[in-house]
Amino acid sequence: PLTTRWAQRWQTDVVGNGICTHTRLVHAAVPTDPATGTPRDGVVETTLRLEAGTTAKALMGKSPDVEVALDLNAGSVGWRPTKKATMVDLVVVNQSYIERGVPWTGPTYADGTCQLVTYADGTPGRWNLITPRFGARSGLVVGSTGSGKSRALGVLVRNLIEGGWMVVVGDPQEGQSLPDWQDVTSEYHDSPEAVGRVIRRVHAEARARSRMLAEARVTVFDPADPRVQALGLRPLMLVIDECQDVFTSANDQIVELARGIAATGRKAGVAMTCATQIPQLTSLGGSQPFRDALVAGGCWIGQINNAGSAATILPPNFVGDPFSIPPEIDGVPTAGMGYLRYGPRVGMLSRVPHMDEAAEAAICADPEFRRVRNLGPVEWLVPEPASDDASATNGNGNDDQIDKIRQMFGLPAAPAPADPRAWILTRLSASPIAPKGLLVQSDCPVAKSRLYEVLIEMETA
Repeated sequence: PLTTRWAQRWQTDVVGNGICTHTRLVHAAVPTDPATGTPRDGVVETTLRLEAGTTAKALMGKSPDVEVALDLNAGSVGWRPTKKATMVDLVVVNQSYIERGVPWTGPTYADGTCQLVTYADGTPGRWNLITPRFGARSGLVVGSTGSGKSRALGVLVRNLIEGGWMVVVGDPQEGQSLPDWQDVTSEYHDSPEAVGRVIRRVHAEARARSRMLAEARVTVFDPADPRVQALGLRPLMLVIDECQDVFTSANDQIVELARGIAATGRKAGVAMTCATQIPQLTSLGGSQPFRDALVAGGCWIGQINNAGSAATILPPNFVGDPFSIPPEIDGVPTAGMGYLRYGPRVGMLSRVPHMDEAAEAAICADPEFRRVRNLGPVEWLVPEPASDDASATNGNGNDDQIDKIRQMFGLPAAPAPADPRAWILTRLSASPIAPKGLLVQSDCPVAKSRLYEVLIEMETA
């Protein structure tokens, strides 16, 4: 009977109004709560059969129209693709489970993921931090002031600590971001200059790790891999709040280094999560490749007040309407409400739990807690960069450490760094390439300033 009623309603109210045509609702059921086994009131899980002329991808962009047709609140439907191209699941919420807030019940880190949000239907939305055969995952968090952006970062930081990650926090606003975590994360940097230096160091660290793992015949970082454990490498996450103060078009080298961390650091167990309140691509230095590298891991978009006139920071194929989330609903603040890009409820509104960060930070500061999880300062392979030089950006300043690792595996010492001129000529003889393209090569032996000096010298000669 439930399927019959919903099939008729779908045909009349949705398809009959020209929405999601070429679809038929073939199944409807009330889900049960996995923890209690009781029906989840106010939620219906349906399955749609797709006919020729439509795809699941095309349907997901119709969420607002479906919500209007069914007289639902914004963010009340969520899509879930199935293995069959002709079928897609649609979850409909008549009674939201997150309107009055979501309580914090403790960290949930397990198998490289953690629960970041709860969907409107009461189910968990998880964030992938590290995945087998892929490595560490970066991420992007966006939301205006009061949207819960920093709350989401706090939940991620707490779970990273629970999972034994080395967590480096970058706060370009002089200690105003994530203040409760200053003394319990592995490192905390509280100025734009300090954040720029640690980005250089993390980039060099990823390069150094890649060389070590290559010598050990490890293609992708896995903390459970005995070879990774023998090298003593732990996953490293760089968290940068208010990143728009660091990534500017005038600071293109830092932007490019950060893009490199997000794009290739994953194989070395190095990732970064950036957060901003400005929903424009300028928050990431105007770099679309940087944005794409971040959102390939995880992406949560909270309330946004103004889209602005510049290119949007929202990822392609994003489903949801963060611009329609009001500051309050019936006098209750909506902080923490937003849309998770990946998950089993695409397009459905979700909410980050309200965590007491001071209390959780106090737990993480307990000496016994830290001893059991082997928490402490970052175990760097590379020295802190003093300036913008080759060792600061390319990870060439740790050859002694690399040679020790090679010796451990019975391999000869690493060869000396390539001669810049010979290296450039080799790349140019293979195919024409711009100077910026040379810089992002994994084995580039020089930094930006020195590269242009060498190019000028070669042109003069």
